[in-house]
Amino acid sequence: MRVEQCLVLRAEDVYHRLILKRMGPRPGRRGTAHLVVPNSPAGGWPTAFEVRRHPIWRQGRVFFRCANCGRLATRVYLPPGAHELRCRRCWGLSYESQKWSYHGDWWARLPNYTTTERQREERRAGARLRYARRRRYAA
Repeated sequence: MRVEQCLVLRAEDVYHRLILKRMGPRPGRRGTAHLVVPNSPAGGWPTAFEVRRHPIWRQGRVFFRCANCGRLATRVYLPPGAHELRCRRCWGLSYESQKWSYHGDWWARLPNYTTTERQREERRAGARLRYARRRRYAA
């Protein structure tokens, strides 16, 4: 399943909420965040969070505690039909871009790019000729 198909609770959103409520995200603060969307159960789906020291985030970084494995995550997901927020690893989610290949036959998908055996042989013959010329000049 893809991440794009799931509901997501992001740590940045909880951080923003803490600032708006003037609670101040300070290292050591713990609490429960709820993912509330239309048609969600009363109170939404809860998940535990904690604020930890972080060199970039001045007031600490918000992390969720995965309900299944206990790992820290900055995002927790709710796939369609699920009843609990979990991390990406627990749900086995991947991103669309993870299946893209930067190797292989990318050149074959270019428009009007077709090669035949004759064209390949012509290129090889040209390469052999250039190599022979270089060797002649080097000698």
